[in-house]
Amino acid sequence: MSDSPSQVVETAGYDDYFNYSDADLIVKSSDGVSFKAYRVILEKSSSVLAARLLEQSTLPLSLTQSRSSELAQSPAAPTDGTATLPVLTLPEDASTIRSLFSVILPAPISLPPSFEHAVSVLVAAKKYKAEAALSILRAYLEKDIDRMVKHDDAFRAFCLAHNNGLLREALVPARIALDLPMTMEGLGDKLQYATGTSLHDMMDFRKRVQDHLSRSVNELRKSGELRTAWSHGCAHTLPGGTPGWIDEVLITMVDPSSIFPIFDQSRVYSALHNHVQKTNCQCCADVPAATKAIFWSAISLRMRTAISQAEEEFLSQRESPRQFEFPIPTGDLAIEVGPYHDCGTADVIIRSSDGKDFLVHKFILSSSSLVFRDMFSLQDVDSPAGTTSTVPVVEHSRVLGTLFSLLYLRSRPKIDSYDIALHLLATTQKYQMDGVTELIRYIVENQREPLLTLAREDLFRQYAFATRRSLAQEAKFLAMHTVDRFLTFKEIGDSLYYLEGPALYALLQYRKRCRDIIDSRLQSFINLTSPIALKLLEFSQQSITAQSRRYGVVDIEIRQCKSCIPHSNKPAWWHNLLSQLQKDVVSGARYPLIQLSSIQRRFYLALSAHLNKMPLCLVCATTYSSRGDQFCVALDKELKEAIKSVSAQLFL
Repeated sequence: MSDSPSQVVETAGYDDYFNYSDADLIVKSSDGVSFKAYRVILEKSSSVLAARLLEQSTLPLSLTQSRSSELAQSPAAPTDGTATLPVLTLPEDASTIRSLFSVILPAPISLPPSFEHAVSVLVAAKKYKAEAALSILRAYLEKDIDRMVKHDDAFRAFCLAHNNGLLREALVPARIALDLPMTMEGLGDKLQYATGTSLHDMMDFRKRVQDHLSRSVNELRKSGELRTAWSHGCAHTLPGGTPGWIDEVLITMVDPSSIFPIFDQSRVYSALHNHVQKTNCQCCADVPAATKAIFWSAISLRMRTAISQAEEEFLSQRESPRQFEFPIPTGDLAIEVGPYHDCGTADVIIRSSDGKDFLVHKFILSSSSLVFRDMFSLQDVDSPAGTTSTVPVVEHSRVLGTLFSLLYLRSRPKIDSYDIALHLLATTQKYQMDGVTELIRYIVENQREPLLTLAREDLFRQYAFATRRSLAQEAKFLAMHTVDRFLTFKEIGDSLYYLEGPALYALLQYRKRCRDIIDSRLQSFINLTSPIALKLLEFSQQSITAQSRRYGVVDIEIRQCKSCIPHSNKPAWWHNLLSQLQKDVVSGARYPLIQLSSIQRRFYLALSAHLNKMPLCLVCATTYSSRGDQFCVALDKELKEAIKSVSAQLFL
């Protein structure tokens, strides 16, 4: 037998470590391992287990005996009579129960060997309200939990702890992740482990650290402490005496727009190396190691203080659980509630979440909704004839008012925001009102662009709503309209709270596929395989012929414009423009993709620069100036069609 429970081999049957001869209870794990335990100790240690045991003691005697008999027939059952003890079955596995019982029952402490195991044990302790056991486990894990979290796995570890409500433990990987770049592309498929709240809280913690560090670093820059420490005679110092390269490092370290780690020691030494190479500053090249240590200690002290302050704020503001709710669309009711109260034939009251009553007809709701039909059929069995029942629902009165205006056709439905449209679609889908769902989509289809124009700042939140409510068509549409936005945590902002990690990862993958197909289409323009590019070059050739007839010979600037690139019939400036557009697209999925306004602006800037250099280039001055808008619009249309095809492939 092993000396510690963590080394015990888990096999179906009785646990070899918790093998008390005078036990009065058997606890069975989800993987079939049984633990001999003391009932009174478990009851005193956990209020939840005490309630479970009390409930079990009230079960019929025959059921309790059958469970004990089943355990007694196990091949590994002991022969000391304990096989007939009452059995309590728990959903946790044997390793989790073993670690938890090691701090409850009289036994040596068994520390979890990994962060994942530690989370499962702490979650079990919280679940069973074993407060003393939870405190003991946290005290023992405090020194070892940093060792359990791998540096490149810190984000996933944070999500694991945070998703299970272990905020104190989540701060450990959050602290470790401070020296990791936090970008969508860098996280990649790790985003799938995250929830909206964990993503929001991770970025909120980093921002708090950055804010505290920024204030502290600014005080350091003004204090003269660095000037005293770095008094070796650098020739490139600021008026206060601090070397300029140090000041630049401190500024970039707390730059909120930086995608680099908040604190990275290598950046300091890299900046020192670049400073020496660029200025040949021998003083900084020969700086003593002790001076570097003083400088490093000054920054590290402020870093640790900033982290401690951010951790205190993080925990204090999250003591009470937060409720997840999408904001209710603002605005007036689509129709007044009053007319429904005047309807003497109404036979059911639908009460909204904000307490407004709608007197409606069961027949109309049942004919439109399978859910209401089944609900009313059950109510009719139990309710006396002639009574008006009240049905409370979770939908807001504005959503219900607009929905009922569609069902009763009393007035033109007032869908004046994409938020209300999404709430309506989610409601009709929930109640299986397929016909009404299609009607709402038809109405929104004719005014969709104006609705989105008014709510571009809410695109990511609306995308989150659509994905959470399984509105596939709307999710595709909204994803397509985010391609001209930065896909960064800063750009998404507070909408992170609503976005689930898998939905965000799907959006990132969608952007990558959009980037790839746009790259392919731009390459077809560069290779002159696109019909649009060939048409523009056809006009160019016609212009060359016309100019040749007019002047007798082709102007030298025209020939130069054509021959800037060997074996090509397109001007060099055009080739360079498309190549730069292509380079910008493939630079990263987090950057906005090409817009028509951007294409036109860059097209005419490139043409203007070319004509300033070669003012007699008549081909470019005539053909590309007069046909430039057509080319830009055609290119934008082709890229949008390409994006639409990607959307269908990704989400359907």
